[in-house]
Amino acid sequence: MEHPYPQLDPVHPAVTDLFRVWADDPEGQATSFSFRARFGAVWFFALPYDEEEIEFSVWPEDVLDEAGVAAVLQFLVEVATASQRRALLTGETVRYYPGMPTLISHDPAAGLTSHI
Repeated sequence: MEHPYPQLDPVHPAVTDLFRVWADDPEGQATSFSFRARFGAVWFFALPYDEEEIEFSVWPEDVLDEAGVAAVLQFLVEVATASQRRALLTGETVRYYPGMPTLISHDPAAGLTSHI
């Protein structure tokens, strides 16, 4: 994982610590920070809007084979499980809205992963 806060572990910070430091940073308040995480060969770029919504971007050219698809699925399941919220993969890099097509989702409450 990579992030802009030198006081946190540079490779394995706790995500809760990222939000705590961000909230305590006078320059960070009302703004967003970015960080990225790698699963296999696939990098996920994050832009938190707040603790309720974090947008992750993944470049399609990084998902070229079964291992890339498996990394995306693992990432969605882990994010959903950790947050206890549905994780969605959509076809756009904009904030989620209900009419946006969902390519893959994982619902931790039901334990179900679905895709189109």
